[in-house]
Amino acid sequence: MKSTNQSNKINILILPIALIMFSCLSTLQAAPPWEQTHKLLEPGGGITHYFGHSVAISGNLAVIGSPVNATQETPGSAYLFDVTTGEELIELSALDGTAGDQFGSSVAISGNIAVIGALDPFASGSAYVFDVTTGQQLFKLLRNDGSVSDGFGASVAVSGNFAVVGAFRDDDNGPDSGAAYVFDVTTGQQLFKLHTVDGAAWDEFGLSVAINGTLAVIGADQDDDNGTDSGSAYVFDVTTGQQLFKMIASDGAGGDSFGRSVAIDGNTAVIGSVGGDGNVADSGSAYVFDINTGQQLFKMLAIDGEAGDFFGSSVAIDGDLAVIGAFGDGDNGFQSGSAYIFQQQPANHLSVSPDPLIANQDGTFTITQALPNALTGLIYSTDGLQNTFIRQLNVVINIANPKLTVNPRSTDANGDLQYILPMPFVVNPIDVWFQAVQFGNVTNFEPTQLVP
Repeated sequence: MKSTNQSNKINILILPIALIMFSCLSTLQAAPPWEQTHKLLEPGGGITHYFGHSVAISGNLAVIGSPVNATQETPGSAYLFDVTTGEELIELSALDGTAGDQFGSSVAISGNIAVIGALDPFASGSAYVFDVTTGQQLFKLLRNDGSVSDGFGASVAVSGNFAVVGAFRDDDNGPDSGAAYVFDVTTGQQLFKLHTVDGAAWDEFGLSVAINGTLAVIGADQDDDNGTDSGSAYVFDVTTGQQLFKMIASDGAGGDSFGRSVAIDGNTAVIGSVGGDGNVADSGSAYVFDINTGQQLFKMLAIDGEAGDFFGSSVAIDGDLAVIGAFGDGDNGFQSGSAYIFQQQPANHLSVSPDPLIANQDGTFTITQALPNALTGLIYSTDGLQNTFIRQLNVVINIANPKLTVNPRSTDANGDLQYILPMPFVVNPIDVWFQAVQFGNVTNFEPTQLVP
């Protein structure tokens, strides 16, 4: 399908005005609603038990942590629920639990195995392995080098035979530099203690952990590579204990706390950055990475993000769906909190021909597999790359100070569209970047030149 523009030069209509124009004409694609099916409450729960402080799900089973009360009268508990019925199945308790253990500070589940963290701030901390089919405690996970107040058990993750437990206040690389431990859940044996190659005091490595298969992602939200407390996250091979990649935000800055939350599924990791300047300062953001390469793929922002929302305080991913928590959002009252669901869009691509483009000749811009039957704008920049959030379209574009080439046109039923545009006269070669934009979707950016 071809669309030919009659203009004899590239339009220089400033982007925000043009995008507002066609975003108002766009229609959102209908999606199946997400409905609340159950509200889960702690059986016999009491004041400030913090039921729901930690949650995890695998198949039809959910584990909910209830770690503390104000007077520390209990060791804490975790509960197993059937998410299809909302029925409580089993209460999980440590065999050696004592008041103040904060059992349930963190929870994880994979298949028939659950791991529950017990972050006792006045002791060395621990984690427990349970068989969720019986509620039987299988192992208590303890470190070989445990010491008081290391934060061991503040974060846990499990996949297959491997569990990862964070100890974000471990001091091996300096005060609160942090560490994480890998265990075999079939034996309870510690396999590795994980440190970063560049660990330093106050990094808090291990504040968040996630694992899928043999790869683990560990957050260090106070690392300083992009400025004080900008944060980072690391990928490890849990079969060897080897650090594979370090991930930092391409636009990170001091105070972002990138790595406050982490999640992993398949080859994709999501990293929360609660202090990141998304829509506005300190609204928060989340980033998507390819953990096979350590490459940043996307940045996710809330459409209605505001300062203090802490978007990215928690993250989860499964397949093409991601959930991002924002506990400071105030839609239902001060810090009532919210969560946002994101779905990965179809693979789409922009190509430019010829490359380089030639002055006073036609250039062909081909968009494939974008959103079908959706208004699509072709934007360009002569100023290079820069991530910018366009609130009206709910997208992050990648080119700086962009302009619109022509009025937006609609893709066909396959999500394809072709622009054929006459190129203006130039005396000297000009570097130029192109990208196609839809509501909630962008293509790759394509660098090229316009030459005489």
